[in-house]
Amino acid sequence: RDPNSGDPYIVFGYEGIVYAADNHARVINCSWGGAGYSLLGQETINYAMSKGALVVCAAGNDNSSDLFYPADYDGVLSVAATDQNDARAYFSNYGHSISVCAPGYSTFHTNPGIYSTWQPDTYAYESGTSMASPLAAGVAALVAGKFPSYTPEQVREQVRVNCDDISSKNPSYINLLGAGRVNAFNSVSNVNSESVRAIQVAFSDEVPGGNNNGVLEPGETITVNIQFKNYLTPASALTVSLESKNSYSTIM
Repeated sequence: RDPNSGDPYIVFGYEGIVYAADNHARVINCSWGGAGYSLLGQETINYAMSKGALVVCAAGNDNSSDLFYPADYDGVLSVAATDQNDARAYFSNYGHSISVCAPGYSTFHTNPGIYSTWQPDTYAYESGTSMASPLAAGVAALVAGKFPSYTPEQVREQVRVNCDDISSKNPSYINLLGAGRVNAFNSVSNVNSESVRAIQVAFSDEVPGGNNNGVLEPGETITVNIQFKNYLTPASALTVSLESKNSYSTIM
């Protein structure tokens, strides 16, 4: 622990992930995190997945799109928070790396929040992505139980693609709240879910379109190579589209 504050070091959380994975956990919830990427953190997630465990993480409560770890490591099911109306909780982080949303704030009660277990032996209403993450982890656990042969990636995708679309409730956060709000019933009952995702994108200014110096410069024709992965049910008639979101490039 920190000798000044007495707070536990963040590395203890990664040791906890390893301990849980080594003891055959299928789903590991992490209601903690902060800024700053580390190779140790990513390798810890990779290790957990290699042992058959899906790591589910709170996206953070900074009302920000800044990267937040361990939620933003590759392979993680990252969870933002919504309220009782499926709107983004005012404090929840957001961004393109969010996987899903789950309830993390509610004003149904005198004390806003989600009713949950609390130390040392009681219950309390609390708000935060730390409340949303374990709800999503619970859905993931149901999926792992229903589909025992699924890999951690498949469990993650089964939860993700069976979310309810909440875009209409969040017009200012389109594509920034993951696939939507988790739906437990759909996640365990849909046995024909499809999930094809881009896992690697590479840009090249190779000749003859460019000068092959590795720098994307004005006037060059850039080649985009994208690798996709199919996680669940075999997909048919798959269509991929490429569009420009700015005025600086044209799709050929």
